[in-house]
Amino acid sequence: MVWHRSHIVGDDDPARVIKPHGSLNWLVPQDRSGAAEPAEMLIPLTSDLKIRYWPSTQTFNWTQRPGELPRDMKTLIAPPSPQKSEILQRAKADEFDSLAVAEEIFVLGYSFPKTDRDQLELVRTAIEKRKAPIRRATVVNFKAPKEYFDEIDALLKPCEMRCFNDGFADFASNTA
Repeated sequence: MVWHRSHIVGDDDPARVIKPHGSLNWLVPQDRSGAAEPAEMLIPLTSDLKIRYWPSTQTFNWTQRPGELPRDMKTLIAPPSPQKSEILQRAKADEFDSLAVAEEIFVLGYSFPKTDRDQLELVRTAIEKRKAPIRRATVVNFKAPKEYFDEIDALLKPCEMRCFNDGFADFASNTA
C-alpha cells in the first residue's frame, strides 16, 4: 500500500491511500467484465474491521454497501503481472500522478517484489518525471532485511527516509 500526502495549492484531497499492487481478496460486481473502477471494488471486512478472507469463488456472494441495494459479487485476483494494469487502471494512474508530485510518501508493508516488473517500472518512471525529489518517505514493514530499505531508498530517492521494521503498531506508536 502506498499512501501519499501532498501540499499542492488547490488540492482538495491532500492525503490519499492507494493500493496499486492489487493482490487477493478484492470483490467486484458479478456482472462486471473488464477493468473494475475503484469505487466498485470492495475488500471484505469483519465487524471488527479486520480483513475477512473471502474463500468462495461461487456466485451469489451477496454484499451490501450502506445506502445501496445488495449486489452479487465475485472474487477478483490481481496478480503481479501485466494483466494487473487492466484490472487496476485507475489506481495505477492515480499512483503515477501521486508519485510524480507528492512531497511525502508512506509505503506500508509492500515488498516491491522483483516479479512485479510493471509496478517497479511505473515507480521508476514517475520518480524520473519529478521536478524535485520526494521530501520524505516513510517505510513500514516487519522484520525486513536492510537490503529491502536500501532498495526502496534507491527506488524513491527521497531527501529523508524513515524506516519502521517492527510492524505497523511500532510505526503508529512512534508517530502518535
